[in-house]
Amino acid sequence: MFPVNPTRRPAGRANPLRALALMLLLAGCSGGGSNAPGGGDPPPPPGGSGGAGGSGGDPPPPTESPADSAEQSPTLSLAPSFTIIDHPYQNPGSDFGVSTCILDFDGDGHADLAVGAEGEDGMRGAVYVFWGPELRQDSFVRIPAVAQEMAGLFGHDVRNGGDLDGLPGDELLVGAPEERTDGLDSAGAAYVLFEGAAPLRIVSCEPEDEAWFGTSLVAGDFEGRGVSQIAVGARGATSAPGVRGGRVELFHLGPFGLVHPGRVLSNPNPSTDASNGNFGRLLVVEPDAHGEPQNLIVPALANPTPEHGDGGLVYVFSVPLSSTPSFALQSPLLHWEAGTGTRLGMVLDATPHRLLAGAPRHDIEVAGPTALENAGCALLFEGPEFDLAPPRVLRRSDHPFEVECTLDLNGYGVALAELVGSDVPDLVMFGLNIHSKHGMSILVYDGEIPSAAPAFIQPLPDSSGHFPEGICHGQLVPGGREELVVGDARYGPGEDRRGRVVLFQF
Repeated sequence: MFPVNPTRRPAGRANPLRALALMLLLAGCSGGGSNAPGGGDPPPPPGGSGGAGGSGGDPPPPTESPADSAEQSPTLSLAPSFTIIDHPYQNPGSDFGVSTCILDFDGDGHADLAVGAEGEDGMRGAVYVFWGPELRQDSFVRIPAVAQEMAGLFGHDVRNGGDLDGLPGDELLVGAPEERTDGLDSAGAAYVLFEGAAPLRIVSCEPEDEAWFGTSLVAGDFEGRGVSQIAVGARGATSAPGVRGGRVELFHLGPFGLVHPGRVLSNPNPSTDASNGNFGRLLVVEPDAHGEPQNLIVPALANPTPEHGDGGLVYVFSVPLSSTPSFALQSPLLHWEAGTGTRLGMVLDATPHRLLAGAPRHDIEVAGPTALENAGCALLFEGPEFDLAPPRVLRRSDHPFEVECTLDLNGYGVALAELVGSDVPDLVMFGLNIHSKHGMSILVYDGEIPSAAPAFIQPLPDSSGHFPEGICHGQLVPGGREELVVGDARYGPGEDRRGRVVLFQF
């Protein structure tokens, strides 16, 4: 069992008046209606695990090709240092690190690190917040699942909600996609957590079984009215009659802690052949130069493209939002394996006029009659409108001493982070490299010269086979460059999923 109360909490962080102040401030907001929490018994724990791992059986030996030497000089050289945050209680099955985010939770002016542990306590889940600026292993608060039913997966996603209540400190958004709502299995829920006050629970306006509402979350002023909304993805929700294509629902906070529903975005073109379009599995905001949202980006991993029945699309909704996307992005690369999809947009990161999308199930064409199955890549879309120019393809062979291999699964993780030294975000691509003799990899491209050869970084040698789960970046340590935060949720003896978090400092 785990302690419910804060552990070794630094003095002076508690705010006993916060709950009262929150109530008074919310009373001044406008709007009506409510979003009452549901109840019911929990579903049984799921029997399997997800992820982008390969199918059963041994694949053929990898086919290698010489690296493309064009535009390969000079090669970027980086030597990061590592800081490890282990699971405080070393409990197997916790999935500590499945999600991460950086925020100032207590409003003291220092960045804190939130870490989701969806598998803890019978898969009820939990969230840990490690206090900055020290980020010590023994200085944290553990936030247990609000609903105490089994298998809610509280902590599946954690996001910085920004200032939603007008008080010092950022709010923490937490997804619990397998909670029961109105007696429906895996209908899901989302939470807004305030430091020192009771959490708010958000549920779908149209709860469904296995909708997985709370799979993803993000906050911002998406209507251009000066009021932040909370967007919640429900990757399994009905988006057309008989089709589980997924949808996104928006909410804002009103008086007295009430939550008011707003616009609903449904999968624009779900495939009847795909079991689930996964629209809403991930939500990403492209900010403008002032940090305000200019686009809400929603991938649909199994949506059809003109070239492929489930090639995947990435939809871009311009702010202020309408119910129709401004345009959709697809991969320019062919994909030969029907029925699995390229998983385009399985991971995304965005900065002004740049979108980096992972496609870990892409087959990469090389010299010879066949393609390398699931070699994977990442695609960099650039410009005021991402669809006006073909994306840059990032692949393992961009490094002069690396080659593509079957089941590399490059693009399993991506990030746009300021690591090299300039203010231009650099491009980071993670690869699992399951059957490559070259091992798992992190490729870092200089954001100012993305055509140059990237730096090749190997993760820690005892990392799990799916080491980049919860990825975020930001300035955790005052001064210097951003830190790259990687949650290795499957880490542990025999990959027992106790988990850990690794901070890369450049």
